[in-house]
Amino acid sequence: MPRLEAFAGFSYLNAGTSGLTSRQNVAGFEGSVAVNATRWLAGEVNLSGYFKTLDILNVGTFAFHDYTAMAGPRFMMRKAFFHALAGIDHLSGSTNFYATGNTSSANALAGAAGGGVQWNVSRHVALRTSADYVLSRFQGLMQNNVRVTLGIVFEAGSVRSRGL
Repeated sequence: MPRLEAFAGFSYLNAGTSGLTSRQNVAGFEGSVAVNATRWLAGEVNLSGYFKTLDILNVGTFAFHDYTAMAGPRFMMRKAFFHALAGIDHLSGSTNFYATGNTSSANALAGAAGGGVQWNVSRHVALRTSADYVLSRFQGLMQNNVRVTLGIVFEAGSVRSRGL
């Protein structure tokens, strides 16, 4: 079991819009660093970002960027892991209609729960796929999102204790 894991990957987010528009499919990234305390328990810091621009009737655009920074415990069972994360979600958007633009941004508490599976490719490299339910609330509007990620893990050190 490695002491330190650093992950980076491509992420897909199916974002809820509280009924303002249809759900949006958004591409982005996810990264995390985990320090394994035992063979079954780690502390994790997780960062992600998603970006999308919508063309509206050929007269303007709406673009948004959604960034999250969360942390929490991770529980491992062989190749699988489960985590519960809490932190902040920063959402910013901009519009441009008929050459007139406007921008806005907001921060909200966010949480994520989910897990994944990791396969070792070599002693220090693994492939990971994961899925999470991500929840945030902006100005009374709930965002119920689902994200799926695929990427690579770099591992260093080792945990020598057997854990509980």
